[in-house]
Amino acid sequence: MILKSSNKVVSILLLTVMIFTVLIRENIFIEINAIIAGYDYNKAYFYFFNESFAAMDIVQLTKLKWLLTSLFVFIVAISSIVIVKLWFKNKRYTKLIILSYIGIAMLGGLIFLITYAFDVTNQYYFLLRKLLGLAHSPIPLFLSLIHI
Repeated sequence: MILKSSNKVVSILLLTVMIFTVLIRENIFIEINAIIAGYDYNKAYFYFFNESFAAMDIVQLTKLKWLLTSLFVFIVAISSIVIVKLWFKNKRYTKLIILSYIGIAMLGGLIFLITYAFDVTNQYYFLLRKLLGLAHSPIPLFLSLIHI
């Protein structure tokens, strides 16, 4: 009984850390996107990295965005899997969240490959961005919890 409740406490703590991580991610991307767009005013909540980002050129910032996107997708996916595994202790539920992230990754990869093959990636960037935005947010976790 104690072990079961401690798993739930760890899950809640991990969810709290994940939400805080998503907030930091959002702020970082607001900073980067403002610089890329050439805005005079940055609408970020706080400016941890603004000077460092401002010193980079557009190509570096774009590469950094893709690197950070991959990193945050990984962090959120692993956190979601661990939360579901600790909370429910059910292989079926854990498998559901894993398959959700694999499905998002495969769909994103397929869309990217198709748009890249036809040299229309820039026209479909918004779609890829929305899909990756879903992957590095807690939404798949919340949707899986509703489904479970």
